[in-house]
Amino acid sequence: MDMLLHSPLLSSDDVSITHHTHTHTHTHSQSHTQPSHARHSTIHPLHTSETGVVVSAAKWRRRMRRRVSIFDRVLKRDVRRDYMTMLRNSINSTNPCLLLKFFTTYCLPSVSMSSRMRSSSEVYKQLSGAQHIAYTIAQAVGELPDFIMVVQGVQIKQHVCYRGSQIVAQTVFKGMKIAEDMSDSREKLQLQHAGKIQLGSSTATMSSVLVDVHMVSVMTLSLDELHRIVCFEMVEDIVDLDMYGNTCLKNTCV
Repeated sequence: MDMLLHSPLLSSDDVSITHHTHTHTHTHSQSHTQPSHARHSTIHPLHTSETGVVVSAAKWRRRMRRRVSIFDRVLKRDVRRDYMTMLRNSINSTNPCLLLKFFTTYCLPSVSMSSRMRSSSEVYKQLSGAQHIAYTIAQAVGELPDFIMVVQGVQIKQHVCYRGSQIVAQTVFKGMKIAEDMSDSREKLQLQHAGKIQLGSSTATMSSVLVDVHMVSVMTLSLDELHRIVCFEMVEDIVDLDMYGNTCLKNTCV
């Protein structure tokens, strides 16, 4: 074959035709060596090592799409994590202006609140939206001296079938409150059992007793497709630890 290619009797067109015929013959001979199912198969099967079942690529893609639509996607790195950081700094400042600025900047005017926190002020009860949330939190936090809020385990959850997302975090609130109102029978019995007050003593003598407040809650910020907060939700459990080591878990907010 090489001698024919270098022969002076062949023109350039003959050499190209001969080379094409040789290539086609070589390719055709290789095709006979391949098995029949490999030549006629258009979809390469995927073999699962656990069950040994052969699943086509189209079925595998459909199955994965169904799994993605069922389970949530948890985003580990996202700008929306800064929402909890800004909210924590605003709450720790105990400044209602900073809280109001945060909620008015990143919330919709019709933002709703789902929490057991209730404002005792009649003026705050008349407010709605971001103002109601900001002043309610500021009033609850302002009643606790040495207050601090810690945010743990921030997660960004985004549903495939829903354009919005959720920011979920575990928050820990720590502070102290003054036990001035001894009408609560539980606190009164605890202090009487500890021998610190006598039965029938007045509440004025107990105005200096401090009670530690430890609250663990799950805070959720629901966002729309433009990352605006549409709902503020907080499910809290308060643990009161008095100065004598007595512990009680209750489901009401301070």
